[in-house]
Amino acid sequence: MTLILIFCGLALGFFTVKYFLDLRFFNDESSVVMVADDKSVFGIGQNDEKTLISLIETLMPVAAVVRDENNNVLGSGFLTSNSSFITARHVLENFDQKYFADFGEGLIFELRFEDEKKDLDLVYLDLVGENLPKEFASFSNQEVDLGEEIFSIGYQGGYGNSVVKGVVSGKNRYIEVENSFGQLIVSLSGLLQVDMNVSEGMSGAPVFNMNGEVIGMIVAVSKDDEGVGFIIEL
Repeated sequence: MTLILIFCGLALGFFTVKYFLDLRFFNDESSVVMVADDKSVFGIGQNDEKTLISLIETLMPVAAVVRDENNNVLGSGFLTSNSSFITARHVLENFDQKYFADFGEGLIFELRFEDEKKDLDLVYLDLVGENLPKEFASFSNQEVDLGEEIFSIGYQGGYGNSVVKGVVSGKNRYIEVENSFGQLIVSLSGLLQVDMNVSEGMSGAPVFNMNGEVIGMIVAVSKDDEGVGFIIEL
C-alpha cells in the first residue's frame, strides 16, 4: 500500500509529497558526511565551520538506522536518553515483528514499543540490551525562526548515516496522508517546511539547530519539489 501526503496551502495551492519508506537492503553501511561546498550560501565562517564539524562528531552516535528483523532499512531514529529512542510512527508497519536500531560499528539493539502519538506520526521505543550508548540528544526550548540554519543526521542512499544541511523555509504547514485509494489516514498540522537535501530513508531522523539541539524530526519530503521536506517540532 502506498502512502501519499497532500500538502495544502492557501498561497501555494496543492502539491504531493510522500512518506519516506525505504525497504531496500544494502550491505555498505559506511558513514558519509555531506556538507554544502559553497560556504557563502549559509554565511559560514571558518570558526562556524569548525563548530559545525565538532557538533557533527558529537551527535553522530545518537542517530541510528531503523531495520526490521530481515535487516531491511525502514528509516532513521535517534536517542533521547541512554535507552529511549524516537522515530516516525509510519516507519514501523506493526509491532508483530521485531525492529532494531543500528548505530553502526556493530552496535545494534532491539527496539521495544513504549508509546505513540499517531497525530504527530511519532513513536517512542526502548533499547533492549547491555552496554547501551551513553550519548543522547538534547532538545531546544527556543522558538524556531524562518531562515534558521539546521542540519540532520539520517540514513541516505545506502551509505549509512549521513549529514544534510539546510534552512527552515516555512511554518505551520498542513499535510494530509492518503493511501493508494485516496482514503485519508491522518492529517498533520503545524509542521515546519525545510529546504534541505532530504531523501528516502531519513524519515524519523532528528533535525538540529546550530547549537546541536533537536528542534524536530523529519516526516515527509516533497514529491514534486526537490529539496523540500517537512518536520514535526519536538
